[in-house]
Amino acid sequence: MNSSNPNWAAIYDGAQRAAKTLRVQLMKLDARNAAEVDVALREIRPSAGDAVLVTGDNLFVVKKADIAQAVRRAKLPAMFPWSEYHDSGVLMSYGPSIKEMMRHVAVYVDKILRGAQPTDLPIEQLSKYDLILDLREAHALGIDVPQALLVLADEVIR
Repeated sequence: MNSSNPNWAAIYDGAQRAAKTLRVQLMKLDARNAAEVDVALREIRPSAGDAVLVTGDNLFVVKKADIAQAVRRAKLPAMFPWSEYHDSGVLMSYGPSIKEMMRHVAVYVDKILRGAQPTDLPIEQLSKYDLILDLREAHALGIDVPQALLVLADEVIR
């Protein structure tokens, strides 16, 4: 969680409510810079909780290898918001398609370069989200991924 972003408080409150409903313990680790991420990662231990959920803050993308290593060392399943985390070996990711986002950005840039006013361009919401599962990581954690989840996945790494 990046404490410098005022939206995170509302996101965390929602996550707390969901965790209570699911009867799981939620541990919040705050970080506003790379050094604070390193401190927070040292708090991740097998007894720290049932799983790790990493938010989509750019700060965490920069530290993705360190985050992936910390959750593997703690033997905790973790879910990430971007497929790029799989380069560092993570269990699963679910989030907007980076490729789709970049395609939308390219279309907007093209329109602006052709003279469109940015204020005249419509706001668009992404509709493509990717679920990626790494069965190698699941096996290392002793997790049997349900077939129903494998069927829903956009990509399964074996």
